[in-house]
Amino acid sequence: MATEEVSNDCAEMDFFMVLDDRGDTVSGPITYNRDLFDAAAVRNTLGHWQTLLQAAAEQPDGRLGDFPLLTAQEHQQFSAWNNTEAKYPAEQCVHELVEAQARRSPDATAVSMVVRA
Repeated sequence: MATEEVSNDCAEMDFFMVLDDRGDTVSGPITYNRDLFDAAAVRNTLGHWQTLLQAAAEQPDGRLGDFPLLTAQEHQQFSAWNNTEAKYPAEQCVHELVEAQARRSPDATAVSMVVRA
């Protein structure tokens, strides 16, 4: 997939792609809001589109929701990150575990929340 990257400080849309299918290639410009995205994020998104389009080309009768977005390497990385199994005292309730942690680290932040509009 060939792209012509166009960054625009005043993009009418936050992220906009125009793709043109010309036989063996898909190409086109991308316009994005630099306040929201950097070039690396845009390249990453293009990689996800490419993964999706390749899967669709290989399985034209497949369902869109069944096609992957992540590359095999990204999927493997996320699987490793999500391997967070840990043993804990199953005989205690969650609130008891939180209370015990609060006693061990009374000055640590227990919960933080970010709300975005």
